[in-house]
Amino acid sequence: MRQRRWAFPEDSLRVSVLPGGVSNYVWKVVTPEVRWVLKQPLPKLATEVEWFSDIRRIEQEHACIRFLSTILPRGTVPEIIHFDSEHHICVMTCAPAEAVSWKELLMSGKFEASVGFSVGLILRQIQERSLATNGWSAFEDITFFNELRIDPFHHYLIARYPALKEPIGRLVDELLSRRDSLTHGDYSPKNILVC
Repeated sequence: MRQRRWAFPEDSLRVSVLPGGVSNYVWKVVTPEVRWVLKQPLPKLATEVEWFSDIRRIEQEHACIRFLSTILPRGTVPEIIHFDSEHHICVMTCAPAEAVSWKELLMSGKFEASVGFSVGLILRQIQERSLATNGWSAFEDITFFNELRIDPFHHYLIARYPALKEPIGRLVDELLSRRDSLTHGDYSPKNILVC
């Protein structure tokens, strides 16, 4: 932050680690003026099983956030503040302090149909609008999708449960062959914040 002149006076700066993920270092930076998230990918993910992914994936994530901000309502995705391609760091706006993960709400027994509807609507907008604008074509390289989804999940399951090779293989074939729209690779309640 200091090298890039993103720093703030020490007495006003609070930095904390955001827990829960296995694929990135993630920090929250709070000052009286800003709330940011700094994200830097790990080359070896923090999992028991050996799992590697090229750290250049942050470039695609950065490009995707920028694209999504053009097709989704304001406030749906974070705004990019800085991008440091040399150190593979993406700095984006942080959700308001009162935001709660949808997973946390669901696990505590709080289900609001309006939240589920909004989550579904956003997913629909990503798919329909990326198809309509042909915006998905900028993300045709699925190297990182393979590294972060197909290999560690589907191929791992096939190795562990050979009897499921055929149905899992069909799913993998479908996931890798369909190129209709942009698809969020981790659209999960743990990654959805509700304000």
